[in-house]
Amino acid sequence: MSTDDADRIRLALDDPHGLCDALGLLGGHRGTTWQMQARGVMIRCPWHDEKTPSCSVTRTRDGVLAKCFSCGANADGLGLIAASQRMDIATDYADVLDLGADLAGVARPERRSLDARPAPARQIVRRGAPVEVERAPDDGT
Repeated sequence: MSTDDADRIRLALDDPHGLCDALGLLGGHRGTTWQMQARGVMIRCPWHDEKTPSCSVTRTRDGVLAKCFSCGANADGLGLIAASQRMDIATDYADVLDLGADLAGVARPERRSLDARPAPARQIVRRGAPVEVERAPDDGT
């Protein structure tokens, strides 16, 4: 995964109403109180419990932007996904990207397994004759 993957997904999340609807923020357990806005919707904030909508979700040139006028929380579309699903954007980043890609209808980022990476070769730079570097043995797994 790279920042290019996140940017691609972030830009594809460009429909505030559709995103909020897909995340269950227009109804369901949070109630049905929401309002249309010129560039998006006003919803109940996913970061705090409230009875009336205070979180504006709008379309920007960079995708969706959510801003709560009550608690001050703000995030892009990926942050809104994380908050609405009770995920931590830092620790669950790959899962947030996967869900964002699914919601946006774009390809998921390729995950690279840590086990699939080759063992790094350590080389000490010395003055004089070159020294051969030993690599970790390949055990075939």
